[in-house]
Amino acid sequence: MERCIPGAERQLTRALAQIASLPNTFLVRREQIKLQVGLSYTLMQTKGYGAPETKAAFELVQALIQRAEALGETAEDPLALFSILYGVWVWNFAAFNSHAALDLAMQFLTLAREQDATLPLAIGHRMTASSFLVAGEIAKAREHFDSASALYNEVKHRPLVARIGHDLGVMTLSHRGIDLWLLGYPDAARADIDRALSQAREFQHAATLMYALNYNSIMNALRRDIANARVDELLALADERGALFWKASGG
Repeated sequence: MERCIPGAERQLTRALAQIASLPNTFLVRREQIKLQVGLSYTLMQTKGYGAPETKAAFELVQALIQRAEALGETAEDPLALFSILYGVWVWNFAAFNSHAALDLAMQFLTLAREQDATLPLAIGHRMTASSFLVAGEIAKAREHFDSASALYNEVKHRPLVARIGHDLGVMTLSHRGIDLWLLGYPDAARADIDRALSQAREFQHAATLMYALNYNSIMNALRRDIANARVDELLALADERGALFWKASGG
């Protein structure tokens, strides 16, 4: 499992400070975008999805990409723009800006359909589903969760976890589990949540495991399971990794 997240935050911040002193060339701008994307997703885990620092980091990298496009420079990573759009959506989702989150999700899904790219399509359906879920449109959410799950390919998509911070399959199952509970299918909900945690343990990616543990503890709370060992595991892992956001979530 990967090492402490705050260490990555320090290294990325240091690298960005150093790169700012270099000549403003195409290669330097490309590397700056790559580093800023990495910092944005690291801050998501340490400071939180809706933290001002996270929002500022995503807004900066969005501006960097727009500047590069204005100069006629193509992104080295074709998924970079999707990663940033996802990050902006996450901030609005965490801030309970349900209308903005749904609008951003639909924009993302439209762009993914235009490019006919499987991973962005799967992410777009998951974003739309989660946006519908928090807006109370739980039946509509189920349709998009099912689409995201059908498009997800563990072999192809799991190695791309850095694009959105967590494994897409685990996130989809975790949110669909809550949706199924609200729709009145407790057994199916429990099955999704348990499967998400099992896959997260198999993947051995700390941020994804913390995500799955958090939703497993939420499900246990919904089931009024007082002896919630998942919370203790989440707190221990968050403390080990220096992930204050997940520590607060578990507390």
